[in-house]
Amino acid sequence: MIQFFKKINYLKNIPILASFIFIHSAKAQTIDSNLMKLAQNKLANIATVPFQNNMDFGIGPYNRMKNTLNVQPVIPFRLNGSWNLITRTIVPVIFEPDYYQEKLGYFGLGDINSTLFLSPATHKKLKWGIGPSFLLPTATDAELGTGKWSAGPGVILLMQPRNFTIGLFMTDVFSFAGDGSRDDVNLLNANPFIAYNLPAKFYLNTSPIILVDWNGTEGSKLLLPVGGGIGKIALIGNQPMNFTIHYYAYVVKHKDLSGPDGQLRLQWTLLFPHKK
Repeated sequence: MIQFFKKINYLKNIPILASFIFIHSAKAQTIDSNLMKLAQNKLANIATVPFQNNMDFGIGPYNRMKNTLNVQPVIPFRLNGSWNLITRTIVPVIFEPDYYQEKLGYFGLGDINSTLFLSPATHKKLKWGIGPSFLLPTATDAELGTGKWSAGPGVILLMQPRNFTIGLFMTDVFSFAGDGSRDDVNLLNANPFIAYNLPAKFYLNTSPIILVDWNGTEGSKLLLPVGGGIGKIALIGNQPMNFTIHYYAYVVKHKDLSGPDGQLRLQWTLLFPHKK
């Protein structure tokens, strides 16, 4: 594992990351016991602002690394006594290397994805939300986006038996307008997630991001990572936060670019529980 961190030149950051994630457990006792369940429930009446940094490495003949910082606020709205509207927006800031060069690349804003979920205000065992998802051509460089306006359905399903949270977040968008010289978009994003809560507000979880490009060429349609990590709910001052660190290996990857081989994901989430 030490060899791995040396390879991607992030070993120097490990003490800082550890200090964020493994906050002294005494802090956990001041956190509401329901907060972990709320933080893991993507349909809960709690606003969150995650900062998710994904480092995909081992891409191309020079083993380049792609870095994507997703700022993805989730804001719930109570429509009436029966229905909630949950807005989920993903704003990606990307460094995309030129995979066939040793140092060159592209940096900027990618395409923004916004999904609106209509969800019952009260659930039984199965919680669900459904609604439209939009992919907007906001990329600041052609290499960082699709150049197309795209839309499609989105769905969230989840259950929380005892110490578990088990669910699926999925969207499938296809292009309907935009730059006629660019390829059409038909992209499935599937994000299954499982969390198991531990003492002192720690938890184990897996949340791979599976991408299926239905229009991709043979050998470049599917990206399938397998792995997981650990997280912790903690207080910094009076602000509840959620910290996670994950590692995923790509068991199916794009053969034409010889990668990526794996992904290191670091996430820091601000939590804003509803005040009664």
